[in-house]
Amino acid sequence: MKKIVWDSGKFSVGHVELDNQHQQLVEIINSCIELSRLPDHSSVSMMKCLIKMNNYAQLHFRCEEKILREMGYPLVNDHLELHAEYARKMETLLQSADQDDLREKIYEFLMQWFDQHILKEDMKYKPHMMDKEV
Repeated sequence: MKKIVWDSGKFSVGHVELDNQHQQLVEIINSCIELSRLPDHSSVSMMKCLIKMNNYAQLHFRCEEKILREMGYPLVNDHLELHAEYARKMETLLQSADQDDLREKIYEFLMQWFDQHILKEDMKYKPHMMDKEV
């Protein structure tokens, strides 16, 4: 399981605060990945890591949503739905935390979410952010 290496050139959305939050999300994802590599990891430790990820993601979403509204991003409602979808998926994952294949599920979910949400969906608002010179 490969960790994410932050690359400002590829990952920056053009807003310092959101980029810093995305970096923090990457650090939490990497800590969950590192934990899942340990042969003696427990489902309790994995659950704690997922809860930390979820709590920080929710904080980030509130901040991101506020910034998107303030800058008049026209697709803000679509973006909010993506945040709600994340919450639903995370809830399902947290409920299955005692299953044997949790390690793989966590890795797949976190990597897919990073790729789909931050690298694709968040990049959709980058041009709008740059036009607004935020």
